Amino acid sequence: LEQACELDPDSSVIHFYLGEVRYNRGLNQEALDALRRAFELAPDYADAQYLMAFVFAGILCFIAAGSAVVVWGLARASTY
Repeated sequence: LEQACELDPDSSVIHFYLGEVRYNRGLNQEALDALRRAFELAPDYADAQYLMAFVFAGILCFIAAGSAVVVWGLARASTY
């Protein structure tokens, strides 16, 4: 896909699939970059919009989980 992207950098489909592969590998920021490019090239590309929502949700869940751990650690530390 990287080579295909170099050969046809204006293909929203290639950027979409690149985003999908990166998302499936847990590379959320890289997936988001590829999906944003797909969306820029084809704003009506529903599959790119749909997958972008999943990527955003994954990032927000990760941030929320990290915040919960910090809060739990602070609460636990204050009980000693």
